[in-house]
Amino acid sequence: MAALEARGISWDDAIRKSEALKEAVVAVGVRAMPEPPAPAPAPPDPKQDAPAVAFDRMQLEEHVRVIGGLLRDAVRDLGGDKLGFCLLLFDFGPGGSVAYMSNAQRADMIRALDEFSAKLHGRLKW
Repeated sequence: MAALEARGISWDDAIRKSEALKEAVVAVGVRAMPEPPAPAPAPPDPKQDAPAVAFDRMQLEEHVRVIGGLLRDAVRDLGGDKLGFCLLLFDFGPGGSVAYMSNAQRADMIRALDEFSAKLHGRLKW
């Protein structure tokens, strides 16, 4: 809370921005807390068409712009240029699309994702 006060942001303003972000996420139909993933499906049969995708890439990119814009503003309010973020939005399953937004330079974001992946796979300590 001291970080908010240092930037001239009241706790109530921070809560309102958080609620606006939550509403934007719900408005585009994204679950705030995803369900645990189902067991991996059997490999697709190459003789059949690819499965239908829930969102096309343009829809995902638009959702990322809406949610990411709110997230960018919230991160800026909380930490100025000292905090980075990355938003990944993707379809589950084979044949899906992915869209992302970040306030970091591409090389910095790739390095952060590599480090995060290494931590997830136990190659680096948390």
